[in-house]
Amino acid sequence: MCDHCGCREYAPIAQLTADHVEILALAETLSSATRSHRPIDDAGKARLLELLEMHSAKEEAGLYPLLISQMGDDDGAFAHLEEEHREIAELIETDRFEHLAFYALQRHVEEEEEVLFSSALFWFDGDTWEVLEAVHELVDAESPGVAVQPLHPERQQHDHDHPHDHDHPHDHDHPHDHDHPHDHDHPHDHEHPATAT
Repeated sequence: MCDHCGCREYAPIAQLTADHVEILALAETLSSATRSHRPIDDAGKARLLELLEMHSAKEEAGLYPLLISQMGDDDGAFAHLEEEHREIAELIETDRFEHLAFYALQRHVEEEEEVLFSSALFWFDGDTWEVLEAVHELVDAESPGVAVQPLHPERQQHDHDHPHDHDHPHDHDHPHDHDHPHDHDHPHDHEHPATAT
């Protein structure tokens, strides 16, 4: 788990990290039972699927598109992670979640925690964290059977006068202040994402 950058001081990242801990614990139990042909804990499997559904919705409607917007990446920058969400859920649902699938899940979690979470710490300002918290609240309110449409925040212009100069080294030792210069240059839309009908 990622411990060094301080990203878990922010509630949405702390929540996603806690989800990862529980997901990995439930998934390891399931993969072990599946591989050894032991009876599967149906309650544990149901909890794992429910948690994956909510966790994936929070990332796909919040963290991923917000990172894309702030970093100026292509819209499909995290499409591989979204596809992995679907693949993992399908393997669990069809009782085919064995050790190789568990290893793939571990790699998925590591990428999010080592790359995406630390990137959020560097790129997000106070407004962005508030939007992410709103997404999490919406997903929690809609569960179970959550169906939240991904956010598509207006892409920011990352030109030479953007406060995050790409020549600037990433310093993760100090979280952003809420009076960060780009709070005033391009405020974020605070509308909550709409739930799918």
